[in-house]
Amino acid sequence: MISLRDLNEGIKDCGVLLICPICGSELMLENPYRKNGRVQKGEIHCLKGCAVFPIIDGVPIISASEKSSVTDKQLRRIRRLMGKDRWQKSIYEGYTTIATKGDNTSSRDSDAVAISERLRRVENGVVIDIGCGGGFTTERVLQSIQPSVYSVSLDIFFGDAKLANKRAELLGMSDRSMGICADALHLPFVDYSFSAAYTRYGFNHIKGYVDALKEVYRTLKNEGALVVTEGKNSMWIKILAQEFAQRGLNYEEQIKELRNQGYFTNIQDFIENVKQVGFDITSIDDASYVLVEAIKR
Repeated sequence: MISLRDLNEGIKDCGVLLICPICGSELMLENPYRKNGRVQKGEIHCLKGCAVFPIIDGVPIISASEKSSVTDKQLRRIRRLMGKDRWQKSIYEGYTTIATKGDNTSSRDSDAVAISERLRRVENGVVIDIGCGGGFTTERVLQSIQPSVYSVSLDIFFGDAKLANKRAELLGMSDRSMGICADALHLPFVDYSFSAAYTRYGFNHIKGYVDALKEVYRTLKNEGALVVTEGKNSMWIKILAQEFAQRGLNYEEQIKELRNQGYFTNIQDFIENVKQVGFDITSIDDASYVLVEAIKR
């Protein structure tokens, strides 16, 4: 089987194992090209033969989702069309500020700080950022957690996982962080992998977020923590408002439709679903955002 340590030798004491997100089988690493102890390019094969997952620019793409799919040929074409300067700018824009104006990033936002403060309690193991985006929250967490703790930055979009890797590199923490492109609905990790999971408005973006909560529960260790900040209401009400209006739905009907489609609706429903999955809620902080802490018993 493949562990995170096999992909990034800097993660020395990390034995978290990867599995096929399609069938749950073991995976095998093929044709790896390493640089500074990290696999930059290669293939990950499902031992049952259902899929081959590429590693591109140091990011394993272990997902069956079409949203995440990108081939080496496509990546070269993107670079060629954008041109070298534009490509470099797209990767580094907003991240060079870490080296020059360290705190001048969105990671100073109070919700990201609140998450990182709670993860200081984790003493060892691996934590995972579900829906990491460009790695803003991961940056703050890496600066706060114990040196013995590693972090996985997971996003369904290849570009976001790559940017999270670049952010960790600019922080000098590539040996403590791993960006992975994968689907939160089918996490490519064995049961009981993580000491904690966290996200900043991540579940608000996921269609079928309750299934993602179940996957987080499965991959957390017993007594593992879930730390989440979310808005009080669904962002989808605004995004889908025109479609709902054309169908003549009032607000209550819109909420019902969102629930039927598996979207986040409001914080009360989210908290109830966290409980239904099996978590024990340990605290709820209600500010401009809502921070929910829960434990897997």
